[in-house]
Amino acid sequence: MNLSRDTRRNALQALYQFDCGSSTDDEHVRSSLDCSTDDDSGIPGGIGEEADRQQGYELAQSIWLRKDEADEQVAALTPEWPIHRQPIIDRNVLRMGWYEIVSECTPPKVAINEAIELAREYSTTQSPLFVNGVLDKIYHDLRAEPVDDAPEIILESTTESATESASESATEPASESATEPTTESTPESSLGTDVEH
Repeated sequence: MNLSRDTRRNALQALYQFDCGSSTDDEHVRSSLDCSTDDDSGIPGGIGEEADRQQGYELAQSIWLRKDEADEQVAALTPEWPIHRQPIIDRNVLRMGWYEIVSECTPPKVAINEAIELAREYSTTQSPLFVNGVLDKIYHDLRAEPVDDAPEIILESTTESATESASESATEPASESATEPTTESTPESSLGTDVEH
């Protein structure tokens, strides 16, 4: 999904209204996006094109459906700033960034950068750093999660080769060098235990 900055601005406006108590199916929220003022021109008529406003509204609805998941992950990273204490813009920018990262609708680095820009445009001077730190941590935590299938595939191939080597060495006579330690790779080293930080 290709999201423009104007789409995100509209989504942020809708999220703000949802956070203040409006229902996600409230047509007043959607129609308010058509009446907002474009910051560049100062002319009422909505931010961006009609498609930006509609896509922004739909994006906000999708984010709001998963806000509890987003809030849970953000809260775990910000114990000194619980969700209810975060500025309303910051917490909704974080929800949007989180959603874009975990739903993979936007490349993570683009999602983080766009969230930082929205925080810079609409929130406090400290907000871009806060948003960057939280979303970057979420992104790196997701990258560090193991893939369920990968270890099984690697273990199966190393188990087969280990079985073949064991059967070959059982049929060959032992040599004097067999008692010396070897530097061959082990199944553990083939799993790539080095983790990028």
